[in-house]
Amino acid sequence: MNQALDFIVSGVPRSGTSAFARSLNLHPKLFCGIECFPITYDYAGFAAPQSFLALADADTRTRAQDNSLEALNNKLATSRPPVLYGNKLPRYYFCLWRLQRENMQPQILHLYRDPIATAQSWDRRAANPKDSLWQRGQIGLFAVAECFIALLRLAQLDQPICLISHTRYFSTDPNDYARVLKVLGVRPDKTAAGAFRAEYFQHKAMAKQTPPDWAADIDVAGLSAWLNELAAAPQTHLSDPAIAQALAQRWTDAMPHITRHLVQAAATNTDVRAYADNWLNILKHHLNKDCPATYSALTPMLDALSEAAHTHG
Repeated sequence: MNQALDFIVSGVPRSGTSAFARSLNLHPKLFCGIECFPITYDYAGFAAPQSFLALADADTRTRAQDNSLEALNNKLATSRPPVLYGNKLPRYYFCLWRLQRENMQPQILHLYRDPIATAQSWDRRAANPKDSLWQRGQIGLFAVAECFIALLRLAQLDQPICLISHTRYFSTDPNDYARVLKVLGVRPDKTAAGAFRAEYFQHKAMAKQTPPDWAADIDVAGLSAWLNELAAAPQTHLSDPAIAQALAQRWTDAMPHITRHLVQAAATNTDVRAYADNWLNILKHHLNKDCPATYSALTPMLDALSEAAHTHG
């Protein structure tokens, strides 16, 4: 019985974290639940696999939880049950204090994707009136802000982070799968490696779409290139003074542009204003409690967005 999560998977929503978690489950010694525990989950008394299996008794479950239960039961039924347990929750960077409060220090696997690609995925979902799981005003500019927010929060941790490039992992370097397994402390498995190449490795990156107008003002290409350099190492201490300072400077440079475009969007779109109000409450409720230092770095943007949301509301 594991008394703590051995690892967690985070990444801005629409970064490919679900596919990443499923790829980890190809290895017989790993189990990664997919959003089994919500952002408000209390980890006091957590134990694996029992806490995962307890989901079977819940009155309601999500499809992701049902799929995770099925995958776990299949693994437990074999002669080689998992030895390491993790959970994927995209916005773990909003609630790390819940893990720290229970003296958990799981290995953090943070998947990052090109911010423009992530933003365009948000935009497509926001524009789809049939997508009941996505808010209409949840546009891509918020995703760009969260790319920075996640990194700023992780830079406050005194532990190494395993950064994973979506492009490298799924499209350009099939050996990156082995790198992640090594970080987790499990040996490569030929069957798992073969399945990964067949099921998840695309051999080429997806075609890029025309970037949105705001992309010219925000150096997301520079951010991605810098992260790619950091992700070449097995693990990275984002709290390293030089790295943390470089990240803070990138945020300082990007924040006025992100703020201006978000304020403009909120001023002209009621759906964006509604989501902005919700987003601000999420940040205040979770991030301000989790890491006041990170929340403080966001204050100029949050104040301007709050004023825009309520002035035009």
